[in-house]
Amino acid sequence: MTNFLLALLFVFSQSSPAQLRQIYDGRTIPPPSAQKRVTAADQTIFKQKILGAARRQWREQASKCDKESGDNYQIIDVASGKFTNPLATQRAILYRFCTYGHNFAYNGIAITEPDRGVVAHVVYDGAWDNAIYALPDLNGNGLSEIMLSIGGTNMGETWGVISILEFTDMGFTALGSTETMSDRCGVSESESGDAYVIFGRPGRNPAFFRESFNESCRKNAHWRKTKALEQVTLDPNEVEYKRLL
Repeated sequence: MTNFLLALLFVFSQSSPAQLRQIYDGRTIPPPSAQKRVTAADQTIFKQKILGAARRQWREQASKCDKESGDNYQIIDVASGKFTNPLATQRAILYRFCTYGHNFAYNGIAITEPDRGVVAHVVYDGAWDNAIYALPDLNGNGLSEIMLSIGGTNMGETWGVISILEFTDMGFTALGSTETMSDRCGVSESESGDAYVIFGRPGRNPAFFRESFNESCRKNAHWRKTKALEQVTLDPNEVEYKRLL
């Protein structure tokens, strides 16, 4: 586990409900954690139960899939939490069915339990989502919210956002999204990049805050704070999610 995730867990465990909780640091590229955290059991249930449902869902779109991409039909990341049942220990499996263009993909999130298999499953036409996290029940309903880290690069410009989502009784709700970083370092080292550390304040209607930082694209540059903590409103998440189970 990386130092970033250890720090994230420390913040979660040490914060009282009334305090802000750091949920993401845009200065840090999400770690390629799938190879470290995906278990043999995750792979087995993905191949035997999840992938078949995804194939049925995306049957008509399968012809669009990039047949040369090595990112097709695989688990991207996993997280542990209480996503649909506050009394159960569950796994959230973020997977990519296939890519069909630069930064476009058919994705899914499946929730599993050791003795019950797949207990919830959502599919969606989205981007190159690269990491999934379990948040510490920000709205107090006993369930872990899901946070997705999403990003891409185009023509030398790089961007990142997080989306916060939650399973409901038989649905799936998007609380919203917010930018985590952007830079033009692929254009010129004379450019710079912005990044944000995102915090959540638990409550019936959680509030979100961020600190802003800037860093030159030049080698060995350091982040400098450009704005103190300020409240932010999450942007609408316009992705359409379809719950299969």
